[in-house]
Amino acid sequence: MLRTSSAPTLAEDAIFCKILARLGVGPFDGGCLIVAEALKKALGGTSLCALADKNGTVHHAIVQLEEGRYLDADGIHSRQELVDLWQTRENIHITDIYLMETREFLNQGCGVYDGSTIKKLTEYLKGMLCQAQDIDPRHHRKGVCCEGAER
Repeated sequence: MLRTSSAPTLAEDAIFCKILARLGVGPFDGGCLIVAEALKKALGGTSLCALADKNGTVHHAIVQLEEGRYLDADGIHSRQELVDLWQTRENIHITDIYLMETREFLNQGCGVYDGSTIKKLTEYLKGMLCQAQDIDPRHHRKGVCCEGAER
C-alpha cells in the first residue's frame, strides 16, 4: 500500500466507519461498493473496478485512479499490492481487476447499496479533501467546489 502520510486510512476513521455501521457493514465486509461509490463521487472522474478470482467471483469494489493505481478504504494500491493483500488477508487469489458498473455489482449480489449512506460518505470525504487543502468547508457545503474556494 502506498502511504504518503501517517494519517489514518478511511478503514481506521471512526466517523467514516460509524456512518457505514448504520447499515451493519464495514469497508471490507459488505460496504465496499458504498465506499467505492462515495470515493468516486468525491473525487470525480474515476471508475469503479472489481477484484475477481479465477472463477469470476467478485470479492471487492475499488476505484481506479489511473492505470495501475487503485483506491479503497485502506488507501492507494498497485495491482500487485491488491493481489498480495487479498492473498494474505483473505486467502483469496485475485486474478482479475476490471471496470464494472454499479448495476453489475448489484446484479451479482456484491454488497449493499444505499444512496443516503453514499451521499453522507461523499460529503464527509469532500469535507476531508477541503480540510486537507486548507479550504473552508462551508464553501463546499454551499455547492462551491473545493477548487478555487477561499482559503
